[in-house]
Amino acid sequence: MLKSENLKEVVHNKNFARKDIVLIALHCDGGVGKKVSEIRKNLTDAGLRKSSQWNISYILGRLNGLAINTKDGWELTAEGRNAVSKLGIANKRLEADSFALDLRDLINKGIVSEDTKDFVLEAVSCYEIGHWRSAVVLSWIGAVNLLYEFVFQNKLSAFNAEALKRDQKWKTATCVEDFTRLKEFDFLQILTAISVVGKSTKNELEARLKFRNSCGHPNSFKLSERSVSSHLEILILNVYEPFSLSNVVK
Repeated sequence: MLKSENLKEVVHNKNFARKDIVLIALHCDGGVGKKVSEIRKNLTDAGLRKSSQWNISYILGRLNGLAINTKDGWELTAEGRNAVSKLGIANKRLEADSFALDLRDLINKGIVSEDTKDFVLEAVSCYEIGHWRSAVVLSWIGAVNLLYEFVFQNKLSAFNAEALKRDQKWKTATCVEDFTRLKEFDFLQILTAISVVGKSTKNELEARLKFRNSCGHPNSFKLSERSVSSHLEILILNVYEPFSLSNVVK
């Protein structure tokens, strides 16, 4: 999805007609429920000052069904989304920029652990330059570290009790590093048992762990930007967003 922060990358393309630029601006951030004033602001913020003189309502109304004006604002139709795709927006790595911005936003909002911040920053940098395997591995390490921090701050007693129930030789964890004595797969099972994550989330994180393992060892495994984007999106939605601001005692 194209974000408004990335709009400046495309609106100055001389090959785009005025109607194309307005369509792309509407497409930003999902293309749903946008007021004309918001579209105009996105364009001027992107440095296209001449757009302040455009009759955007008139332009949108003459797009032959590519956009509709609802009670919530202008929205792209399915045909409109297809038209944006045909303009080649998806080929400019703007999706990569959006994911990178999401991760950097989370850092700025306050990931507590400095170690986790370092991993996230490295993962972002790797993703931006197309180092897919490194981005997968580092983003996973950062996500697991967030979960370690959360459990240590909020669920340590419950975690130790469950770990001991599963393994009588378990030595009580007294610091974050002690969690690394467990395999990450086993750590995820305990998280579900003590209600830190649900079963569906646990299953998806197990899949992320397998993906990380495939990327973390020399082998013939092939991956693409799209598969890495999906990996990052799942970690953002299920770990980075819910836990980055939550790993404090409540």
